[in-house]
Amino acid sequence: MWFSNVSFSLAFFYLVNILVKNRTQHKLPLAEEWKWRNVYVSWVHSLISATWTLLCVAIYPELFHGLIYHINYFTYLCITFATGYFVYDFLDLCFEGKVLTLWELTAHHIAVVSMFIYNVVTKAQIGFSLIALSVEVNSVFLHWRKLLQMEKTPFSSKHYVIIKYLNLATFIVFRGGPLTIITVSLFTLHEHVSLVYLVCVSISMVVMDIINIVLLYRFIKSDILRDLRPGTKKSSRAKHLNDRNGNVMDLEHDSN
Repeated sequence: MWFSNVSFSLAFFYLVNILVKNRTQHKLPLAEEWKWRNVYVSWVHSLISATWTLLCVAIYPELFHGLIYHINYFTYLCITFATGYFVYDFLDLCFEGKVLTLWELTAHHIAVVSMFIYNVVTKAQIGFSLIALSVEVNSVFLHWRKLLQMEKTPFSSKHYVIIKYLNLATFIVFRGGPLTIITVSLFTLHEHVSLVYLVCVSISMVVMDIINIVLLYRFIKSDILRDLRPGTKKSSRAKHLNDRNGNVMDLEHDSN
């Protein structure tokens, strides 16, 4: 059952990719067109998975007391759906030759896919997977922020300011929180999992910690420190006016 569920999810996101491609093809340079598609598909996944995960936690709060052995069809299907997306996105990186240039994304997907596939095949640790998947609440705003940047939305606009602070707030809660829960649980529940699994999860956690530190640094540099630099708002407003007059606006965008 897990293979068919993962395959359905992979096919679903491939279809979303095609739909976005049909709308952006010939309207953007090739490199930008792929980036737009990739971020948009990721945003769609985040919206669905974040909502699904929050529903799982709200309906089945007992999973916090059964991170290893909790399982039902609703929560299990949520993890297989997310697994299908991560497999799809990893394959997309491979086919587009982005594996090395987007190393953070590659490392993230390898760490997540390896653990999620093991969990859905063995039908265990579903609670752990749901806790890990709750980071998608932050990813909703992370990808939203990137889409605004790609649309050349001024950094001083109300829309961008709201999203950037929601991104930072949910980053702390929905990335820091789950990583803390999983890390603590590795020590308290280590006797209930195999040594190999414990080592693999520990390595995955180290990878995730490094990636999140890099992301947080980029957010602070891009969204907080920029506002503290003298003349930044005036410069940003001037660039936006130039863009409205038909000139190309070249804003500093991070690579998230």
